[in-house]
Formats: sequence, structure tokens, C-alpha cells
Amino acid sequence: MFFITGAAFWAVSLGGLVLVPNYFQFLIVGLMVLGIYNTSFNYMNVVSTEARRGYKKYLMALPLSRAGLTIGRVLAGAAEGIVYVAILFAFAVAMIGFPSLVGSLTIIAAVIITSFCLSSLGLAIATHFKPEMIDPMSDALGIALIFFSTLYYPPSLMPQPMRFVAAGNLLSAGADLMRAGFGLQQVSVLDLAVLVIWGLAFGVLSVRGYYKQLNELA
Repeated sequence: MFFITGAAFWAVSLGGLVLVPNYFQFLIVGLMVLGIYNTSFNYMNVVSTEARRGYKKYLMALPLSRAGLTIGRVLAGAAEGIVYVAILFAFAVAMIGFPSLVGSLTIIAAVIITSFCLSSLGLAIATHFKPEMIDPMSDALGIALIFFSTLYYPPSLMPQPMRFVAAGNLLSAGADLMRAGFGLQQVSVLDLAVLVIWGLAFGVLSVRGYYKQLNELA
């Protein structure tokens, strides 16, 4: 209900400010990616809380290797975003229509990679910064990611410098790939490359950070 009312509110308020064909459909996909951000990226709170309260020592008592715990943490955050956006996808289909088979595969791939990118980014922040810096860093980064993205408006409405930054924004890449899956625009190889590159970079940082924390408890 929060997603649906939010989509209606932003469509009414922003729809009169931007001249974008089918803006409601454009916005719905952007809000789906925002839903992934709100779940996968904010999974960092679980990791920061377990570090602050000392839960990790109990996790290490489980019959799992440190590498297994590390990979499990990264994938758990991604899975949370994937499950959440599946609910939003049903509403998007009702408003936009069923995508083709190729379009569906494109959307699924975009959701999985975007969820992994945001989960890894959140864990990287939670494991590489001091506890008192985690919230300020995540808030500042979140504002930058959302503001310099195509969640609410297309690149054609942005100033050139902002358009350049948005092209390398993982939220923009995820949203644009999903819009392409729904047939709202053309598929861009650049968007896929952006997601893959950020996914690899954040994945390495999050795995190293969490694994290091486990080693420090040994």
C-alpha cells in the first residue's frame, strides 16, 4: 500500500512538472528500484547491529565456515530485495502489462544484479567504517544515489554534468534495464556493464570487510 500510494502521489505531483510520455509507467519502474534500495541497501543495519551487540561470536558457533557466513550475509541482503520487489512487480504488471519472455528475463536479471550491488554496497559500508560513521555515510550516499539517478525523471531533463553522473549510477542502470524489459525504452549494454562493474567492486569490498571482522573475533 505504501508503494501504490507513493506511486500515485509522485505521479500526480511530478506528472505536471515533467513532459514525459507515459510518466506513470516510467515512475512505477523507478519506484520498484527504490524499493530494492530500501531493502537490500538497508540490510547493512543488520550487520552493523550484530557487530555492535556482539552477535557474530554466536554465528561463528554454527557449523559453517567463515567464508560461508560471509557469502551468506551478502546473498541474504540481495534476497531480501528480490523478494520485496516481487510484490511490487505484480502492481507494475497490472499498470504496464506483461513483458515478453526476453523482457521478463531482462527484468529478472536487472533485479538480481541491482539487489546484489546494493546489498554489497551496504555491507561494505557497515564493515569498513566506524560505527558512528555508518549512518552519516549511508545517508549521504543514499541521497547522492537517488538524486543523481533516473528513478523520477529521464536523462533528457538533466543538465549535462548531472546526466554524466547518472549514466554511471547503479540505480539508473537498474531502472533503465527494467524499463527496457517492460518495453518502455531500448536495452543499453552500458547499463548492464555499470551494474556488473559495481557488483564486482562492491562484492569484493563487502566480502573482504565481513571476513576480516570474523577473523578479528577468532
